[in-house]
Amino acid sequence: MQFASFYMPGKFMPHVRMMKTGFEDVELAKMFGMPYVVLRKVRPYETTTLNYNWQLWDTKAFSIYTTSTNNVDKVSANTAIRCILNFMSKEKIIQYQGHDGYILFKNL
Repeated sequence: MQFASFYMPGKFMPHVRMMKTGFEDVELAKMFGMPYVVLRKVRPYETTTLNYNWQLWDTKAFSIYTTSTNNVDKVSANTAIRCILNFMSKEKIIQYQGHDGYILFKNL
């Protein structure tokens, strides 16, 4: 897991981002319980990043984004931390009692 920031200033919805490498795991990314999971095409300069290379070496890699890039937004940062704790709890890495986060409902 990597706390990441945008390359441009602004306010954003907290989310988990993954690069489409063929090794991504969207279902696992949903376990964070964040409002969105973003899966996007890799840009050429990103092939040198740790996140990209982790995926190529069969490691699950997730970038966690919060709402602000210029300042720490405490509410958004706390949301990201809770989501990481929830993820780690669901994966049985730690014992933590949290909330389920956002739940994806599918139309049947």
